[in-house]
This record gives sequence, C-alpha cells and structure tokens, in this order.
Amino acid sequence: MNPQEHATLSEKELLTFVSSPIPAPVQARYSKLIAQRQAEALTPDEHRELIDLTEQIDAQRAEYLTALARIRHVPVSQLMTDLGINDPVQHG
Repeated sequence: MNPQEHATLSEKELLTFVSSPIPAPVQARYSKLIAQRQAEALTPDEHRELIDLTEQIDAQRAEYLTALARIRHVPVSQLMTDLGINDPVQHG
C-alpha cells in the first residue's frame, strides 16, 4: 500500500493494521530464520532474507503508524507511547 492509499484509510482501519499480528506464513518463516540465526546456522542467503523480511515488516508498520499519527495530529513517538508500543514492530 502506498502513502496515498493510507490517506483513505480510517483511524479504525489503521489501528487494526498497526495492532494486527504478522501473517502466519510470514511469522513462521521469520521465526524459523531467527531460530537458525540463534543457532548460528544461517546461510548468507538466509541472512539476507531475514534482513529483507525484517525491513519489510518494519517499513509497513511504520507507514501505518505515520498515517495514524497524521490523523491524530501527534508525533509518531507520542502515538507509540499512547498505544503502548515500545518498538515499531513487535517481532515474534
């Protein structure tokens, strides 16, 4: 979803997106890659995939937070505090 599309989402929709868990297949892959990293068993390609996946998840959540902060006329940091979010993305 591009930034212009975020402008058409309601506050309720954005809150839903911000608080929604990562889709199950993505979460499963992410968790597997994290486990492999912790076991020091990641291949270079898997390491790159983990970085890409993390950046994609973080960017999407940040876009939703930014759009919601605009609607509420508050800085993103204040919105995150208001919503009890310590990190833009809460990875499994």
